Amino acid sequence: MCAMGVQKRPEGSTGDSHPRFVHRHATGLTTVLFIGLCAALGSLPHLPAWTPEGSVKRALEKLGWDSPGLDFDEVVRPVDLRSPESVTAMIDRVLRQPKMTFTIPDAEPTEAPAEDKASPDVLPPPAPVLVSVVPQDRVRDPSRPRRDLEATAEVKRLRRIAKALKAPGADVDNPCVQQNAAGCLETAMDAFYGALDDVAAGVPGSHASVLTLGNSLIASDHVTDIVRERLVETFGDGGRGFLLPDRLSKVAGRRVRTGRSTPGWRINTFAQKPPKRAHFGFTGSHHESTRKGDRVSWSTRGATEAKLFFLDHKKAASFRVQVDGKTIEKVASQSPDEPSDRVLTFDLPDDAKKLSVVADGKGVVLYGVSLTGDRPGVSWDTIGVPASDAEMYVTKADPGIFQRQLKERDPNLVVVMVGGNEIRSLAFGWTTLEEVRKHYSTLIDRVQDALPDASCLAVAPIDAAKATAAGAQLTTRKEVASVVALEREIALEKGCAFFNLWQAMGAKGSLHRFHRAGFVNDDLVHPKGKGGDVLGEFIADGLFANYLATPRPQVKKEKRRRLVFPAFAGLSFPGVERTAPLDEHPLAPVISAFNQAERRKGQGRVAVGMFGDEHVEGQLFADRLKTRLAERVGDRGRGLVGIGDHDPRLLTARVVRRLRGPHNIVDGRDVVLGGAMSLFGTSTQLQPGAKLELRFCDGCRKSPVLPKGRLDVSWLYTPDMGKAVVLVNDVEVGTIEPDQRTRRDSDVQVLTVPVRGERHRVTIQVPNEDDNLPVTLLSVAQELDRPGVVVDAVGLASATGMTMQRWQQDLLLDQAEARDYNLLVLGWGAVEERIPGLDEVTYRHHYRRTVATLKKSSPHAACVLVGPFPQGPDENDESLVAVVQASVAEEMECAHFSPRRALTRAARPDGQAPVFVDGEGLSPAGLQLVGDALAHDLLSFLDYAREKAVRDAEAEQAAEIDRNNIAKAPPAPGANPPAAPQKKGDKS
Repeated sequence: MCAMGVQKRPEGSTGDSHPRFVHRHATGLTTVLFIGLCAALGSLPHLPAWTPEGSVKRALEKLGWDSPGLDFDEVVRPVDLRSPESVTAMIDRVLRQPKMTFTIPDAEPTEAPAEDKASPDVLPPPAPVLVSVVPQDRVRDPSRPRRDLEATAEVKRLRRIAKALKAPGADVDNPCVQQNAAGCLETAMDAFYGALDDVAAGVPGSHASVLTLGNSLIASDHVTDIVRERLVETFGDGGRGFLLPDRLSKVAGRRVRTGRSTPGWRINTFAQKPPKRAHFGFTGSHHESTRKGDRVSWSTRGATEAKLFFLDHKKAASFRVQVDGKTIEKVASQSPDEPSDRVLTFDLPDDAKKLSVVADGKGVVLYGVSLTGDRPGVSWDTIGVPASDAEMYVTKADPGIFQRQLKERDPNLVVVMVGGNEIRSLAFGWTTLEEVRKHYSTLIDRVQDALPDASCLAVAPIDAAKATAAGAQLTTRKEVASVVALEREIALEKGCAFFNLWQAMGAKGSLHRFHRAGFVNDDLVHPKGKGGDVLGEFIADGLFANYLATPRPQVKKEKRRRLVFPAFAGLSFPGVERTAPLDEHPLAPVISAFNQAERRKGQGRVAVGMFGDEHVEGQLFADRLKTRLAERVGDRGRGLVGIGDHDPRLLTARVVRRLRGPHNIVDGRDVVLGGAMSLFGTSTQLQPGAKLELRFCDGCRKSPVLPKGRLDVSWLYTPDMGKAVVLVNDVEVGTIEPDQRTRRDSDVQVLTVPVRGERHRVTIQVPNEDDNLPVTLLSVAQELDRPGVVVDAVGLASATGMTMQRWQQDLLLDQAEARDYNLLVLGWGAVEERIPGLDEVTYRHHYRRTVATLKKSSPHAACVLVGPFPQGPDENDESLVAVVQASVAEEMECAHFSPRRALTRAARPDGQAPVFVDGEGLSPAGLQLVGDALAHDLLSFLDYAREKAVRDAEAEQAAEIDRNNIAKAPPAPGANPPAAPQKKGDKS
């Protein structure tokens, strides 16, 4: 109890007034001081109670025990040997042979329960990713500095703890594996570091994956969880990676790297003597169902691809694969003569939450599942088998299954973390150093044989100790140094990097300091959670330091990247699952045209019709799209140009348009119903004496090569029309008059003029003759006869998606049909959003009819509906117009592109001008950025579709070979007839 008294002054004494004040208020002051002192003490960290075991450590921890220079050996009391029970426990601890296996979950009162701490169900979703919308060769900059580990508060805390424990950390030994006279060409870690470089650059399909093989030190994902966190924090999350069906113990361990199973599953590991079922792979374990309805579920957490690893055998029941309760696959045994490992690969919907496997009976054997995300990032697989060592990985795992599964995982880095159980086996005479050498060397060989292009990192074991008779001091076992030296020697000899975790934690005597500080369990083998965090920080710091210090390789090995669905800036496919076949995607019709253009095969024409409001009419958006597409497939020419007065916005497209003399331009925005309009929403009538001049590629340099091309002049036939003369480069090439009508089923006529080169001056003049009559012009198009893209920017300022419905539909259809589009890009909406009280039903009806009209003109074209262009940075896609357009896109089987979302997600080049102009909406830079984003999304999908078609064909060919082999194989005596062939993507 806190107490303080004030001594009263003897009565009648003399002195100053202060004692008299104290005397008068002694009781009150006593109360105030008592309360104040207790409050001050209460605000301090808890003081030691000195009696319960472990209280000293907890008290020092709260009082700043991790301060540099603090020695725990001086403040933590020795082991209590006063009772017979404690003496017996100490003797047992000294004499027994401890193995690295599961213990009861860490007894750390200040730490949350291990399973809840990082449960897959409570982890936050992946952060939004910025999409680079500039060409990829501009993203991959070899001179860009590599990313360093950010010294967060948590990193600094763990480093302070390490310093207090006198743990210096360690460097990664990264040997040169290929060199010439000029120096090192390749190091052991280059494959992994190169993958990190690609991930940092945002290269599509890039993924830096790590697979760790170890014992119970990492079985619950202690130690490795910190390394994973640091890499993901720096480079992004590439998915959960490989997950076991459940823990390898019914009573202990965390589920952060596993699924959750029903109680019926039987656990088998190669550490069991003997295991109930063999055929182990790299996991050293599997789970087997014992009854119908046994279930395993994994949280997918944003994954888009899953691979299920399982063992097929004659007595295996079938099982069902479910996503959020819906069965997507039913897998039956193929009844092989010998048990065989299989891998089932399938895509996951974007909104998937849970993946489950449900057994239809006993005998379903699961190794686990790998979950991968689309975006570039890092994944880290942790495989730890309790009580295991290198010998078990070599002698108890099936070599074929082990290597096939490694190849299927295809990591960029394999980390081998064994040695702890080897130390104890040596100490108790269970093995010899030569046996340890043989098995460890064989394990490294098998990993490298399976993954010749992957990096390899060997991590030394932690310190191992035995207690003195008095129990006050833990002494390092002499076998530790021998095993660490052996592993380093073998690793460097075989071209693996090496990290000395024993040296990092302080080498000899380090386990004593860790244990006295409360970071190691009383079994003197397994670190507690906080101890594992410190060890993990050692590895992370060593990796990042070596990553920064290692020069980029002079010759980079290109590895076939995984196929991932693109990360779009603004494109989506409403109503179409991402896992749907390619021929069901809205962009499927345009794939062939782009492929032919890029490969320069056939005509190679990609015609894009862009229709919209002023954002399209202004050319910047359309020209940016064309520029980006042309960089890939070539430029086929200017395309369609409307007829009208001079427009300075056309100058950016190198088009000059002048109209002189008497003429009349009908504005489609003023037409109520039935007007004969061009696609541009105008009808230009030239009176006698009028003259139109159009210059294409104005200011272009004269090219020595003049490709063939054509000019198409579209005009409107009317019974009372006159005559116009058409000249190209001052040479008369034809006339426009009733007698030149070539198409009788339409009033839209086209005069085609063969030309050479891109620079042309088109002149159309109506002779000023007394008997001549007006001529109505619609448009002029320029195209070159070479593979490439042509983009028609057909825009009308202040138009809406309903405006086109006022015009004569058959004429619009005929004009659009003549252009023969492969892709329609329809971009209205900004004007509609400014219409007060817009009626949803009316807007949906007319907008849908406009889309239907254009789709009817090009029935074999793909279509993309572009949402409203934003007027400011705070707008979203929740407006009536945006919602209606997305709904119509789904109904009409079109893709949808959101400029608002694209501006949010697009990574902007350094130094780019502002995207918005106050009071004016998008700036020129903003329009160009939207064009970049749309081009990026289109090309990303085309690349994905092309590669997927190739890989699907390869998978089908492999499956056909498998089917033929199964059909040719003679049935075993008494064997069941073979099951149905495995489905597409099911590899064996």
